[in-house]
Amino acid sequence: MLGSAGVAGCPQGQEAFASCEIAGRNTEVFVCFDENQATYRYGAVGQSPDLELSVPIRKVDFGPWSGVGKSIVESIVFYNLGHSYAVYAGFDRPFSEGEMQREERHFGGLEVTRDDELLAELECVPKSVSYGFGGGIYDAKTTAGQRWDEVSRSWGDADRSASRQKLLQEEVQNGLVEECLPQSEFVLGGVAMGDPLTKLGKLGSPEPVEMGAEAGQAIDRIFARGLQIDLFQNKVIGLVGLSPSWETPSGFAVGVARADVIKIFGAVPGGEVASAARFGVLGCDRDTIENRKWFLGMTFGPDGRLQAIGMTHLAP
Repeated sequence: MLGSAGVAGCPQGQEAFASCEIAGRNTEVFVCFDENQATYRYGAVGQSPDLELSVPIRKVDFGPWSGVGKSIVESIVFYNLGHSYAVYAGFDRPFSEGEMQREERHFGGLEVTRDDELLAELECVPKSVSYGFGGGIYDAKTTAGQRWDEVSRSWGDADRSASRQKLLQEEVQNGLVEECLPQSEFVLGGVAMGDPLTKLGKLGSPEPVEMGAEAGQAIDRIFARGLQIDLFQNKVIGLVGLSPSWETPSGFAVGVARADVIKIFGAVPGGEVASAARFGVLGCDRDTIENRKWFLGMTFGPDGRLQAIGMTHLAP
């Protein structure tokens, strides 16, 4: 939202996580927080903010210090209408007696992107940087029931325990041991891969989709409140979930944090790195009906939460 009355600084009742004056712009940025909210403010020095954004503390995209390196630096990102505003701040740790006698060097900056395109990369005036390392937003998020996962560099729910039994299974495919997902997981909100059209009830009427000559057989498609359903010969061959309303039996749904996705799987699937933008895993051959191969794909947003879940039939 746009800034209203008041001057730059923190909203009443919030404290500053980081702030600074932007070099060469006569503007300043403030990131403030309390136990419930985190706030971003940017505008002319000493004036009402031009842009103010607020997000619940559980959902704010905060990256704590990794614990390594000479510089202690943390970051926080706010999202609004396709734009992201990433504020970082930190200081260099002294390692020698000589360094301890010098003035501590602070640094910081602001990066603005739109749809992953960098629009502005702004630096703070070093002497203006205010940054309080330790506690702060980290403690507020843990108090709110979250836990930081360093491997995936994301926040998950502290009360979400890992699956009692590893969801990912193993089987021999083409002479190699591969991970796979049980057929029972290829369901979104009660709609399962392979379901006949007659089971879809009142979700909608299928419409033909022009896939192009190279795609082979034509398919039909239903859009149902954040769920895309593809059908071939009146059977479900593809599902795409774009809303938190559509969940798999084990709890995958749009909005679930990357750390929690890995907990549910029991491992990072498909040999990917934990911080990958996409995860993918094949259905188990031994569970697949009619010799059909299914595939589950997941896409994460810039905030490290599931943005889309897709299930597809690789050989309709």
